[in-house]
Amino acid sequence: MLFRTHYSSWAEILKIITPGDKSLIVSIIALSIISFVTVNHLSQPGEFLVIEVEGKVLSKLNLNEEQELAVVGPIGNTIVKIDRGKAQVIHSDCPEKICVKTGKISRAGEIIVCVPNKVVVRINGRRKNHFDVITQ
Repeated sequence: MLFRTHYSSWAEILKIITPGDKSLIVSIIALSIISFVTVNHLSQPGEFLVIEVEGKVLSKLNLNEEQELAVVGPIGNTIVKIDRGKAQVIHSDCPEKICVKTGKISRAGEIIVCVPNKVVVRINGRRKNHFDVITQ
């Protein structure tokens, strides 16, 4: 074990935490919750799905029309599915499959990127969004 503590229980650890430490911890947690709520409140629902391959716009699709699209990139296919106002990459020929693991996106500014296949899937809205990009 790299680090050892001579404290045997949480009760002993809580005894050495000062009131200032406790207020700092509570402040950080509160700030995190407020930030999360603010980002979710200010982001708007998406209306269009933009798919780019190697930096060039391949297609702009309505997010409310259910469809599947096979996108051909430098290393193979990336399959994008639109269902009930949400988009996701359901298959990619890339080795790590991070784009598939990203899951569904539906809010303006959200993005899925398949770096090895050079495919970018982005949600856009009609109005200007407060954020450039929202990551997960």
